[in-house]
Amino acid sequence: MDTLGKLIGSYMTENIPLMTSIAIRLGLAQHRLARYYVQELRVHEGGIHLISRHGEKKNKMYRWKDIRRVWFERFETAKDGKGEFSFRIDIIAPNLDVIFSMTQNGCTPETEDYQLMSKIYELWHKETWHHYHVVAAIIHVVKPGEKNIVSKDTRFLCTQKDQTRHHYTSFHWEFPGGKVEQGETEEEALVRELKEEMNYEVTIDRHFITVNHDYPDFALTLSCYLCTGKEEKFTRREHRDHRWLTPEEMKGLEWCDADNAVIELLNQL
Repeated sequence: MDTLGKLIGSYMTENIPLMTSIAIRLGLAQHRLARYYVQELRVHEGGIHLISRHGEKKNKMYRWKDIRRVWFERFETAKDGKGEFSFRIDIIAPNLDVIFSMTQNGCTPETEDYQLMSKIYELWHKETWHHYHVVAAIIHVVKPGEKNIVSKDTRFLCTQKDQTRHHYTSFHWEFPGGKVEQGETEEEALVRELKEEMNYEVTIDRHFITVNHDYPDFALTLSCYLCTGKEEKFTRREHRDHRWLTPEEMKGLEWCDADNAVIELLNQL
């Protein structure tokens, strides 16, 4: 396997819990609380080869898809006009241990280590980037004898996500729905997801909006449909909370980014 480059640092971490690493970076813990090793990191197209040089020599390969997260941060320090900056990289294992960490000061875009760190992030991001096709229901209740009319005063079902693997969606609000499986139409997926998540049946009235949004770790195509239900009561199986709100009231909640375009359009009813 061809080596694209390698790094050797005098201050690397191995098996440091993620929260400990964050505490150290924020100055809330002292370095002596963690165990530090000198390590060599060899970068390949298919992953990284980690060599520990503390005591017994240890080797371990990580494929890109086996790495939970690569944090790559750049800090501008160009006070002298030389265009220099600092950067830090943390490579996180699936169990949230920090398997490699490195900080360098006085870098420029031409710095060899900086280019290699950029390459690590690029390769990991390329291998782990996913695109999801999701369908969601914008549900309001129409009781027998009522006309099916939506307006700025209509109350729609809003659901709150529980904790997820991504901080930018954890405990945020969304419209109920889920992924479109292979071979399904959007309408079929919506009926199935509402049955699984809520044991709730709706009538799908019409397509409302499709949103394409790039999150830091994945891309999303969100297709939303206006739907009617017969009552507000349902079985909440997956979500943390729910509310029936008007479009104006929805503005007071913290929504997943992809849903913000839906809220904006609902407020134009």
